[in-house]
Amino acid sequence: MTVFKIGEIITLKSHPLFSSTHKKINEFPAQVPPLMLIKEVIYEKEDKKVLYSDVIEGAKIADLVKYVCVFFNASKSEFVEKTIYHSLVQSYLDLKY
Repeated sequence: MTVFKIGEIITLKSHPLFSSTHKKINEFPAQVPPLMLIKEVIYEKEDKKVLYSDVIEGAKIADLVKYVCVFFNASKSEFVEKTIYHSLVQSYLDLKY
């Protein structure tokens, strides 16, 4: 697992520009995952139990690495901090424009 470093820019894996089909984004800007700057990297202890969902088979709930990220919320005109697990994010460099 490649861990991102402080200062790197990431976004959620659900971003529409990660798909191989190159088409225009038809959603409202508020519905597209933001680009986020990593502010802090948090490592959990190796003995921490990684949780999986009881409802969805194989769906991971927790991870051993998580990031505190900052992004600009345009609808509220403010910077927001969120903590996100490593398995949910990908580098913005992988976006296909």
